[in-house]
Amino acid sequence: MKRHFMEGYEIASEGYKVHVRQIFYTVRNIVNIRYQRDLNQSDYSSTFTQAIVTFFIEKYPELEDKVLFERRGYFYNPVTGDELPLGTEDVLAYIRRAIKNGIYRKTRTFYSVPDELMFNQVLFVEKAGFNIILKESGLLDKLNLGVMSTQGFGTRAVKRLMKYFLDKGIKVYILHDCDIPGYLICDKFLRGSDTYKEGLDVIKIGLTLDDAKKLGKDKEEYAEIVKYKKTYKKALDMLKLSEEEKKFLIVDRAAKKYRRAELNTLTSPELIRFIESKIKHRPITPTIEQLRDYISMDKSEIIKKALYEVYASKIPDIAIDKEEIANRIQRAINHKSHWTAVLDDVLGEYTEEKVQELSRLIMKKH
Repeated sequence: MKRHFMEGYEIASEGYKVHVRQIFYTVRNIVNIRYQRDLNQSDYSSTFTQAIVTFFIEKYPELEDKVLFERRGYFYNPVTGDELPLGTEDVLAYIRRAIKNGIYRKTRTFYSVPDELMFNQVLFVEKAGFNIILKESGLLDKLNLGVMSTQGFGTRAVKRLMKYFLDKGIKVYILHDCDIPGYLICDKFLRGSDTYKEGLDVIKIGLTLDDAKKLGKDKEEYAEIVKYKKTYKKALDMLKLSEEEKKFLIVDRAAKKYRRAELNTLTSPELIRFIESKIKHRPITPTIEQLRDYISMDKSEIIKKALYEVYASKIPDIAIDKEEIANRIQRAINHKSHWTAVLDDVLGEYTEEKVQELSRLIMKKH
């Protein structure tokens, strides 16, 4: 695997960012064809991600930005309330974010737009990590497409959010592995399940066996045989698979052996092309009434800007005493509130004082 890592990386990425599993499946394919050795999941977790990928990232630091790992949790910032997903791209962006070493208090304009005017399609992917690849490809903007990704079956919260989108006229598409669990994931969205009874009017876009065949992912070097913990007897009866699908997906039901073709076997360009072939652009055009209702302009901001244009050059520079502000903040800190909350209060008071001072100045001159 080590010998062919960079070759696998180049094939799987083709210039895009790429998930580590996509590289593994490409390398596995190379090894299987050239050496007739069948790599499995244990090779992925114990050798590939822990040893080989680490080796090449240390050897070629530029890969740190380009190879994506699974998110394994979140970091919560107690001051801002932001949640940082602990995935490769997220952590790197956080570490490298621009910190201006300043705290600013200024008027900001906020836009609140209904979801259906921001995006009118949503793609659910039963894999975490693909959203970064899709975002950077430009496909999400091109298709007005939002993305939901989970590891495996959709939770009740996911289904509630889907229902919310569907009720707003937003189409929801399901992309899953070509395997029994993948087919079940889609079926439970469509029919409902024990934990969420209502069926949802979602659109299945694959990966079906037909899709896998067209992409060449049904071949032995891509499709793998796996052993599950259960026989899926009830599920198989419910899914009503074709004979061709049964032949491909079921290897030995008694031994709980099945075959699958995973989304991770697609290279990043293949994934992007596949989604684009299944989901067409739906333009978003707000009506005049919507635009009229949603556009809100702050008259006071216009007045402030106009006054600034007229009087700024005629008024002496306003003195901002940072030393005084810092002393006020330090005196006010009581350790009952976070220091940033105290800072916000003091800046508010100081700003109001300066506004009053400036008002008096203007009144004197006129």
